[in-house]
Amino acid sequence: MNNSQNESKKSEQTQTIDYFQQLNENRCQLNNNVFLLERTIFQLLRKYPDVFSYNQQQIHNVKNGCLDLNIENGLLLGQGAYGSVYSTINPNNNLPAALKVQVNCDFDQVIILAEEFQIQKRIAVHFPECIIQIQNKIVISLQYMNAYRIYAYLDLGLGNLKEYQLRLKQFTELQFNNLFDCILDSVLKIHSLKIAHNDIKLENIINTQKNGWVLADFGCSTQYITPYGEYPIVGTRAYMQKQVRGALNNNLKIFKMNLFKKDIYAFQLSMLQILYPQDNINVLQQILDQQKMVHPKINSLYNKDYFQIKSYFLQQKYIRTTLIQEPIIASTEDVKRNLENNFKLSLQYKIHQSTQNLSYNGDMKFWMQCMLNIISQEYSSDQEIIRKVMILDSFVDKYSCNVSAQEIFEEISIEDLSKFEYDLYYDVLEKKGQRMLQLMLCQGYQATLAEPNCNLKFQEAELLYIIGQWEQAKEAINSIQNELELENDEMLLKFICLKSRLNGQWIKAIEEIIPYLINYKEMIQIMIEWKFIIMDSIWLNKSKNMLNKIYQPRHNFNSQEKKDTVELDFSKYIKIFYQCEGEERVAFGVNVINMMQNLNYDKYAIFQQGWTYCEIMQYHCVYQSFIEQFIQFIEQNLEGYYFNWAIYDCYSQFLVYKGEFIKAKHYLDKAMKIVENDCIYNQFTLSHHLFQLQFQLGSLEYAETFRKMIDFLNQMGSSELTLYLFAILFQETLNSNHQYNSQSNIRDFLSQAAAILKGHLIERRLSAILCYIIEEDYAFRNKDFIALKSAMWNELPKALKEAEDQQSHEEEVLIGFSELFQIAEFEDLNLKDETRYTSRWIQSVIIFGEIGFQNKKLPKHVAGFVPYFYSVSCSRSGDQRKYQEAQELYAIIHMNASWLF
Repeated sequence: MNNSQNESKKSEQTQTIDYFQQLNENRCQLNNNVFLLERTIFQLLRKYPDVFSYNQQQIHNVKNGCLDLNIENGLLLGQGAYGSVYSTINPNNNLPAALKVQVNCDFDQVIILAEEFQIQKRIAVHFPECIIQIQNKIVISLQYMNAYRIYAYLDLGLGNLKEYQLRLKQFTELQFNNLFDCILDSVLKIHSLKIAHNDIKLENIINTQKNGWVLADFGCSTQYITPYGEYPIVGTRAYMQKQVRGALNNNLKIFKMNLFKKDIYAFQLSMLQILYPQDNINVLQQILDQQKMVHPKINSLYNKDYFQIKSYFLQQKYIRTTLIQEPIIASTEDVKRNLENNFKLSLQYKIHQSTQNLSYNGDMKFWMQCMLNIISQEYSSDQEIIRKVMILDSFVDKYSCNVSAQEIFEEISIEDLSKFEYDLYYDVLEKKGQRMLQLMLCQGYQATLAEPNCNLKFQEAELLYIIGQWEQAKEAINSIQNELELENDEMLLKFICLKSRLNGQWIKAIEEIIPYLINYKEMIQIMIEWKFIIMDSIWLNKSKNMLNKIYQPRHNFNSQEKKDTVELDFSKYIKIFYQCEGEERVAFGVNVINMMQNLNYDKYAIFQQGWTYCEIMQYHCVYQSFIEQFIQFIEQNLEGYYFNWAIYDCYSQFLVYKGEFIKAKHYLDKAMKIVENDCIYNQFTLSHHLFQLQFQLGSLEYAETFRKMIDFLNQMGSSELTLYLFAILFQETLNSNHQYNSQSNIRDFLSQAAAILKGHLIERRLSAILCYIIEEDYAFRNKDFIALKSAMWNELPKALKEAEDQQSHEEEVLIGFSELFQIAEFEDLNLKDETRYTSRWIQSVIIFGEIGFQNKKLPKHVAGFVPYFYSVSCSRSGDQRKYQEAQELYAIIHMNASWLF
């Protein structure tokens, strides 16, 4: 899609900067083009993580042996300009739902939808009984550049008010009163949150099984500060006040109005339609415009503001109930009948069902997506649809193991290929593990084109990069002139990543790129699918089941959680391995390389699969057999291949786990030799692993390795990423000390670390904290009360002052006091004035509570020490004054229990 087409699709309701012009004017100033992602699906997922999730429909469902797909299915309830609503079943909870599907939405339209969904979620938190709620998150999928498809599952009501009016003809007085009170209650509650619906009408009032009549469709809703002011005119013209309709007649887009009274007018008009179904809406408008007295409930709302109406309504002590239980929505049988009678829905449904019977279904994700796209898109003629379906049909058997990749490649007539056929051939060759044939197809097809194609050029650059031809890959990717012509957002993100890699800008780009990645797909999926580009491990420490949190949402740069076991379901992303079970799976683990060779995978595809299995297989005898076989394969077939360093590193870490340190050091040296002049991040990773090895061995060389790692961090520059990398290094060291205490002196290391860090840019602000940690750790380990007291009185205030702009460290004060109490109690020091320390702790609790302690909670073993030790002290002394203080302390603990624990 070119720039002019993109510009023409901007929303008329939102004024935006001319992004594309800005890009061209500033192109020469960009290093990595990360800001190109500001108008992509990644920005949507980053800005609205609570609203959208992406790509769930493309995760492999190993239980059913198929791909989970969101498709337009069910009974068609309504259809508009941008999409449709279906009565269906939500696969996430197996409950009836309304599936709202909106297609061909551009970026600005998705932003508007996101704001609508956020408003609905905000209302649902406070008043779930008032509206039709969204079930789970909204699934967003990418069709092509700046074109998105939205799937939202909503609570399924019994029918809307217009449908009930047509069926019932006339409401009883009891039914009308119930309807009126339900909707007035909803209007008052949403306006208590300063939200206006802006489109109340018969179609947007839904009857439900549990909550009676509720509001739906918040597409025109507005979050406001004050109800009266200048606001855009949105909603349905017929339901607007006379003066607002007049403004529309004068082509005004914005008008000064009261949003609450606007909703009340639309509500009154809807109720009049129920009271007088035979009257024209223009007649009903005149009743309201002239404030005629027609019904006590309608009359009661004239010339009343929000507070007056709410006050009167609350006096009624209204209870929400459902009086009309008969549904308008069709039954499950009606849904099935509709699928059979409606060609478009039926074909889509049958295609999805039929593809589940293919034995190689997991390899046909792209094929199935193409088929569903054909059905859902509009074409100029039926002949075009039939032609594409026939092409797809001819490719089904090519995905099976019965046809070799070489046979498929030899049948290709590159000169006669359409782009549609090219894409299918490219996908088939990828599924058959043929990177070199993909590259030959890509280069050959480009040679037949009259003009350069940036999508094909990027595919070529990615393949050249994977096979190790980096100079050619760099030349290819730098030749792409207009990144905005790339096919979709994912390709654009990959382009930015790969260009940064090949041009030595990865360290500068990675921290900007991570926020766009973390909400895109699950971390495991990203690490597997983008293995060559991300070039990082799923694990921080695989032997300890510690995950790498860099690519996880809201990762904590200051702590690492260690769990005894980490349950990771790799089956959603890896198909072949999880077709096997029990002993068969073990045998597969040993023979996976041979199996891929028997499937005629080329060496680069085997390497990619092998690298993935190195990550996902747990440490056991099968892992050792597999990785040793894999290393033998790469040394025989991929000598000098750059990415071998990652496998040597995996093997080295496994050998450390096994206690074979000398052999582990040998393979780590091989890995470090490959990356010694390469990306600093990779050098840091390997140096970290070397440091862990040396520290466990008690080697004096660990200090020099630590120094090198700090140098690497300084070269990366001061950032949250470098702080995180330092934090995991430091914490791993402390954890290792507990395990290998007899082999190393942690105090000596910390002292050396402090000396190394002194004056370094990235950790200058943490030097005071490190000094306190050194003194505190030494004192507590040696049960030295005086030393710990000195550290708290002298070093801790400096540390807190240095950390005032970083994450709060107030808990160190409370922990320090708790450690003082422990030493005093267990060493039986019999201090003369124990209450001095207790009162300091109490003061800290009160002060931190007042200023808003960031962590909010403390473990019981920290917060509980003070009252326990103090009560024991009081009991020992028999002092009445101290006994009274103990009672006061317990009262404070009790009042602050929710905060402390």
